[in-house]
Amino acid sequence: MPSDISSLLNQGGHKVTKQGTERDIFLPTRQDLEPEIRESFKTVLYNLMRNDSFRRSLRDWAYGNISENNSNLAYITSYVKLCEKFGGWSNAAPEIRRRYASTFEWYVSELLRREFAARASGFGLRLKDADPDDEFDCLALLDQGLVFVECKTGREGIYSQIKTFLRRDRELLAAYSFFVFDRDYTFSREGDDVPKLTYAQSYELGFDSISKVTVGSHTFFQIRGQRGLGGWRYFLACSAFNGFEDRIRYMIRYTNETSQNRFASSLFRFEQIPFIADADENQSAQPRQTGTAVAADTPIKDAEVTKREDN
Repeated sequence: MPSDISSLLNQGGHKVTKQGTERDIFLPTRQDLEPEIRESFKTVLYNLMRNDSFRRSLRDWAYGNISENNSNLAYITSYVKLCEKFGGWSNAAPEIRRRYASTFEWYVSELLRREFAARASGFGLRLKDADPDDEFDCLALLDQGLVFVECKTGREGIYSQIKTFLRRDRELLAAYSFFVFDRDYTFSREGDDVPKLTYAQSYELGFDSISKVTVGSHTFFQIRGQRGLGGWRYFLACSAFNGFEDRIRYMIRYTNETSQNRFASSLFRFEQIPFIADADENQSAQPRQTGTAVAADTPIKDAEVTKREDN
């Protein structure tokens, strides 16, 4: 039987050919494990992943960077031993890294299902008519439409992934398009985490503008594709630490407001990040004066923030 997410994606004309399973994440993989025990493991793992400190430590452990003095190492070791007791655990380094990446994708899909009442969710999906190289890290269905989340672990930067993300976004035309990083920053570890790109670089990467959106203590970035590379659709990018659940909530609200009303409310503060003139690549980019999303997004016609060109 197809999963719920497979059936619901069929409604939009998308046929799932492959998706992540429990064997891909940090769970015992013994096939005859009792369903009640497996569900208990999933609940424990989900609650551990919701804790920023533990998730940082688990990530560092998976990539071989954890200190012996890390306070969470004992919890990780105990969890691994418990999984080994119930069978089907591999400690091979490549397998650990692969399963951590899948576990992070699973965690995001579970977050949308458990905390945001997604009707269905899945991770590690491949679609029949999509580009053969495309795997969709997380897909979920909220009442207002499809959610597409690209989940990045490790140290890989956002710039090398933008064109691929825009292609996947065009394939899905999701109502919500998010790019989340399993780290404490989005663009740069150093400084104010503001991208510093020239016009030529932005054109090559395939986007029209980058804006920083702030709400309370939370920030995320709106990245708008070029007209010919997505019809002026945008996606939102953020760190998955320091209030990740609240940030997802605000990104959902921001998308709803700009899709339904063409304007974001005054709750959101908006800074468009200017590109550096090509002759001045060594200069630092500084955000424009802070304002509301309506007033600051000047490159968009009539200062409107739109999800799709036809909204």
